[in-house]
Amino acid sequence: MSILKDSPMLASIVGCLFLLMAAYQWSIRHDSNRLLKLALLVITGFTWIGYTFYEYQMQEWEKTVTNPIRVDLLFVYSLLLALAAVGAVVSILTLLGAVRHGK
Repeated sequence: MSILKDSPMLASIVGCLFLLMAAYQWSIRHDSNRLLKLALLVITGFTWIGYTFYEYQMQEWEKTVTNPIRVDLLFVYSLLLALAAVGAVVSILTLLGAVRHGK
């Protein structure tokens, strides 16, 4: 996960992928849980993009202190991993549903 700390722009790419999946989810009409899946994908996407801005701010903060200890990463990485897992499951279910219904 330190790759995200070193180059936070990768997190925005991940966020954009989840938002693209949310746009695809929005176009599907046959799914009964469409709005729940859409909400989960949008929240996941915007959280990853928000992390990008947060990490850039933290990199600026690290320049102002002598020994930056990033305890916040324990919480932030846990949250990002949990949301990514949920988003991945929702994405897989969406794609499997689309294959099943021939879309």
